[in-house]
Amino acid sequence: MTQVNEAMVRQILGQLIDTHTGAPLVDAVRAVGVDGAKVSVDLQLGYPAASVLDGVRLRIGQALQADPAIA
Repeated sequence: MTQVNEAMVRQILGQLIDTHTGAPLVDAVRAVGVDGAKVSVDLQLGYPAASVLDGVRLRIGQALQADPAIA
């Protein structure tokens, strides 16, 4: 089994595009935490994000869970 690390998480997030800016979501990552099978991502979006936050969380969660090393 592959050990999940910050680089893997950032690589996955690099494939997701922020629909408001067109930039990869990884550009908004402030920190990644990995504790065994648990992954946390701290983002700083450059715009008011309250109305889109649930969708961003969902997309990130789906992308991370789709990776067999993380799921």
